[in-house]
Amino acid sequence: LFVLFLTRLQPNASQSIGAIFVQLLRLAGGGLALGIAFALPTLVFLRRVWKDAAIEIGSTFVLSYLVFYVGESPCGVSGIVAVASFGLVLRADRFASLTPEFQDSLLAFWSVISMIINAIAFTYAGFIAVVNLIVFWGRHGIDGKTIAYGLVLYPVLYLSRLIAVVVLYPV
Repeated sequence: LFVLFLTRLQPNASQSIGAIFVQLLRLAGGGLALGIAFALPTLVFLRRVWKDAAIEIGSTFVLSYLVFYVGESPCGVSGIVAVASFGLVLRADRFASLTPEFQDSLLAFWSVISMIINAIAFTYAGFIAVVNLIVFWGRHGIDGKTIAYGLVLYPVLYLSRLIAVVVLYPV
């Protein structure tokens, strides 16, 4: 959603509703497919490793970053959606691939990582939005339309996140 708004804010951006829908489908659907494509071999690998916490926890960490990188750079899909689907497929396995003694350690590790990444992601998103406003409209001045887009962007993004959290919150 952020990428769609960012594309729309750029000068001379005139995309039709169909083009926006295709871009959203490519980003979200491609990220979902990429996450699943990485998760299935990871599950096979984790089933072969037993009682080695460093490999089990480290491989989920490294592969999560690999999924994000491959999604964002070479594939051009949403890396965040790819990592989320990767994690959901691993979680859907109900930890069958992980040694039971290390499951609590893995949950604690990922809780800390998710808190840190959330803070970094939202700080980075705000920084990028401000930089784009300065760069794209610095030469021509910032008009009322630009300020309105900037003021509308953040509440819409936070509202979309709130809706996602409420809808996907476990019962």
